[in-house]
Amino acid sequence: IDTGTGDDVITTGGGDDIINAGDGDDIISTSSFGTNTIDAGTGNDVINLTFTKHNPASHKVDGGTGTDTLTVNYSETSRYYGHGLSYKFYKDDNTNVLFKDNSAFEEINNVINNKEYTKFVAESLITDYKYGYLEFSNIENQEIVGRDASRDLFIHNTVSSVFNGLGGNDTVYADLSDWTSDIVLTNTQEDRISITEKDNALSIQNIERLLLKTGSGNDHIDNSINNTNDHIDTGTGDDVITTGGGDDIINAGDGDDTLNGGTGSDILNGGDGNDTASFGDASNGVVVDLTITKSQNTKQGNDTLIDIENLQGSNYDDVLTGNTEDNVLKGGAGNDTLRAGLGNDILNGSVGDDIIDGGADTDIASFVDAENGVVVDLRITETQNTGQGNDTLIDIENLQGSNYDDVLTGNAEDNILKSGAGNDVLSAGLGNDTLCGGIGDDVIDGSSGTDTASFVDAENGVVVDLRITEAQNTGQGNDTLIDIEKLQGSNHDDVLTGNAEDNVLKGYAGNDTLNGGIGDDILDGGSDTDTASFVDAENGVVVDLRITESQNTGQGNDTLIDIENLQGSSYDDVLTGNAEDNVLKGYAGNDTFYGGMGDDKLSGGSENDTLYGGIGNDKVYGGTGHDKLYGGKGDDWLSGYHGNDIIYGGNGNDKLYGEDGDDRLEGYHGNDMIYGGNGRDKLYGESGHDTLYGGTGDDKLSGGSENDTLYGGIGNDKVYGGTGHDKLYGGKGDDWLSGYHGNDIIYGGNGNDKLYGEDGDDRLEGYHGNDMIYGGNGRDKLYGESGHDTLYGGAGDDKLSGGSENDTLYGGIGNDKVYGGTGHDKLYGGKGDDWLSGYHGNDIIYGGNGNDKLYGEDGDDRLEGYHGNDMIYGGNGRDKLYGESGNDKLYGGAGNDKLSGGSENDTLYGGIGNDKLYGGTGNDKLYGEKGDDWLSGYQGNDIIYGGNGNDKLYGEDGNDRLEGYHGNDMIYGGNGNDKLFGELGNDLIYGGNGNDTLYGGAGNDILVGGAGNDVFVFDTVIGKDIDTIRDFSEGDKIQLSDVIFEDVDSVTSSNFVVGKSAQDTDDRLIYNNTTGELLYDADGSGSASAIHFANIYLDDNGLLNCNSFIV
Repeated sequence: IDTGTGDDVITTGGGDDIINAGDGDDIISTSSFGTNTIDAGTGNDVINLTFTKHNPASHKVDGGTGTDTLTVNYSETSRYYGHGLSYKFYKDDNTNVLFKDNSAFEEINNVINNKEYTKFVAESLITDYKYGYLEFSNIENQEIVGRDASRDLFIHNTVSSVFNGLGGNDTVYADLSDWTSDIVLTNTQEDRISITEKDNALSIQNIERLLLKTGSGNDHIDNSINNTNDHIDTGTGDDVITTGGGDDIINAGDGDDTLNGGTGSDILNGGDGNDTASFGDASNGVVVDLTITKSQNTKQGNDTLIDIENLQGSNYDDVLTGNTEDNVLKGGAGNDTLRAGLGNDILNGSVGDDIIDGGADTDIASFVDAENGVVVDLRITETQNTGQGNDTLIDIENLQGSNYDDVLTGNAEDNILKSGAGNDVLSAGLGNDTLCGGIGDDVIDGSSGTDTASFVDAENGVVVDLRITEAQNTGQGNDTLIDIEKLQGSNHDDVLTGNAEDNVLKGYAGNDTLNGGIGDDILDGGSDTDTASFVDAENGVVVDLRITESQNTGQGNDTLIDIENLQGSSYDDVLTGNAEDNVLKGYAGNDTFYGGMGDDKLSGGSENDTLYGGIGNDKVYGGTGHDKLYGGKGDDWLSGYHGNDIIYGGNGNDKLYGEDGDDRLEGYHGNDMIYGGNGRDKLYGESGHDTLYGGTGDDKLSGGSENDTLYGGIGNDKVYGGTGHDKLYGGKGDDWLSGYHGNDIIYGGNGNDKLYGEDGDDRLEGYHGNDMIYGGNGRDKLYGESGHDTLYGGAGDDKLSGGSENDTLYGGIGNDKVYGGTGHDKLYGGKGDDWLSGYHGNDIIYGGNGNDKLYGEDGDDRLEGYHGNDMIYGGNGRDKLYGESGNDKLYGGAGNDKLSGGSENDTLYGGIGNDKLYGGTGNDKLYGEKGDDWLSGYQGNDIIYGGNGNDKLYGEDGNDRLEGYHGNDMIYGGNGNDKLFGELGNDLIYGGNGNDTLYGGAGNDILVGGAGNDVFVFDTVIGKDIDTIRDFSEGDKIQLSDVIFEDVDSVTSSNFVVGKSAQDTDDRLIYNNTTGELLYDADGSGSASAIHFANIYLDDNGLLNCNSFIV
């Protein structure tokens, strides 16, 4: 059942049901049958569960989020509660659980409430542990209160439980695998407790019998106030178990345990670990012997000690005897006798006149608990006043002082003298001794023998120098070291320095620095990262961390153990690392370092060093001087710093930094990052996808193979991409950049740069400055941007853009697109079918070979198509267009343009403005379009259209067609049999040489036929405009349109008359030889008036007759 959102009421019957209530405050009720799974979802929900004796159901309930109420209903009587049933309640945000029987609630409240506290009042809740149990999971606090009858209860996975038995014989089973706090049992009679799997603290009261078993964890069990016969098994962990009177059995198990059986005949079994039998609570002196493994009368009872290593006596006169183990015998107050036996034992007599007998092996007399300073002298074999009493020390080799001002003196043995806090005096005497002063201003005197000053217990790093014979601040105090040959540091970061003797310096844990000085020294760094230092050497040293035996370092035959780092001298050193992560640091001198295997750090220091990183991800730092750095294998970091350095990255993805000086940096294999820094650097990426930064200075950068990114930086740089698809950035300065092979992207940056794409489809941008850009082979894109740039597309179909200012662009070989941009540019298409645009500025554009398209656009441009069938567009401005060879099309555009077609058959459009169009050789078409244009066909049979405006048209050579169109045009046919059309406007038309045909068109035109047999055509409506023929001569004809002169089929002597008017009704054409007027009279002498449509001026009046007309 999935209900979704809303406040739902859900009731199920028998069967195995799954309910997902979703959002809302829901009420969910189940039957007593089946296995049910309920997810209440969000909201404050009420969940009703029903159980019966004979039909036990199983319910798994997840309350979800919100404050939920869980009600458990039993249909049987209360005595059957839990019969054969298992109920599990899992913690939720807020949950209240109520139990009821036949609709009557029992005295059970707040079983689970808000994840924090559980109180469970139980009356006949569980009749028998064997039939069922109530299990609570993951509840932080739980209180269980019993009633008047004996009950069993199982508690699982709770954190803190309190069981109050009240009356009856109660048995509590507690599985504490996830517990972190306490169990308290009160008012019980005979209780059985089983505890497993966690750290626990038990405070037990009113217990008649305690049978206790714990698992792993550090347990603290105190039943000292109960005189019961207890049996306690604590299991693994460092446990403390204390029982009272009674014959107890304590099995401590694994761990360092402390067992105190109290009075009675007890069995104390420490188990594995370093265990202590304590009699500290005894009211009388005890006698305990660890050599006895059977029952012994300790004066506390007949006790049996098994697997006990240490003894704690009472505050009375005790006799404590050890065995062959390494025992700790502690007497407490009283006049005690401590006998150690075999083993390396610690004997602490405490206050009193004690006999401290170490026996065989190496033993310690300890005064660590003394409340005042002690004075102990191992040379004295009789009783001495130690400050703790008149003590007798027998067979004692080592001393442990107090935390006050002690005076400890050794003997002829190899002693360990160890003091605590306080200003102590430690005198070693004869033997090879170890002296530990502890905190305070101590005097540590080794005397004769080879002696060690030890700071192993220091809580911070120490600084100790054996060359100093006066007091020095070691970090533990102002200590004075006398006749000390060896040093032991702390477990922190120490600085230990030897003297001219053969020293042993041992660092232990911590990052230590050991400086042996002159002599055959042993430098043992211990754990962590340690440094052998030769900074004080007066000559160069040779140190190899791979050598684990003695080696001649130049300071002596030194042995280096657990050393990871080296510090050289101020001279010429050779330092070699090992397979660890080493730090090799040089100072002055021409050093040579070998990192070897591992992720190493090498620092050359001053002067000229040679550093080899070796295998691993190394950091190599040249320092001052002219250094050579080799990264080797691995992803290395190399920096030359000052000086003219040579840096090789080697195999791996390396980072190289030249920094100051004229450096040479080579990445070699891998994807490297190379930074030249200051100076005139040379950078080589070589194989891999590399990134090179030239930095400041006139640098040379070479990407090498694969796809590289190169930044020239500040200065006049040379940047060479190499093979691969590279990105080149010149940066500031006059740079030289070459992509070489591959499809490269090249940016010149600031400065007057030279860019070479060479092979591949490249993108080249000059950016600021007067740049020279060469595309080379391939389909390249060239952008000059700001500055006076020169662009060469080279071979391939290229795109060139000049950008701002005055640029020169050469398309080269291929079908190029050349874009001048702003400024006065020069564009050369070169070979191929090119597209060229000057854009803004007064540009010069040459198409070159091929069928080109030239666009002048804004400005006064000069455009030359050169070879090929070109299309030339002048655009705005006073442009000059030259088609030259090929069948070209020229468009002048706006402005007063000059167009020249050149050879072959061209088409010229003047566009807007007063243009000059010159067809050149070939059969050309010229269109003056808008404006007062000048058009000349020159050679060839040309077609010339004047267009709008007062145009001048010149056919010149060839049989041309010239049309004036709008405006008062002047039309000159020139040589050849031309057709000239004045069309609209008062035109002046000259036929020139040849047999020409002249059409005046609309307007009052002047027609001059010139040489040749010319034809003057009248085909426009008469009566409005009057054309004038200036030179009608023999051989010329006047052609009349039969549409306009519809009453004239032909001109004969009967319808043509010379005079002022028609003589009869047949006369149609009247020529007034006095005025030169030519009239048309549709009805002759009829009533209609004659129409004056032309004026003809004759050289010889007799030449105009009826034969001069063509209809």
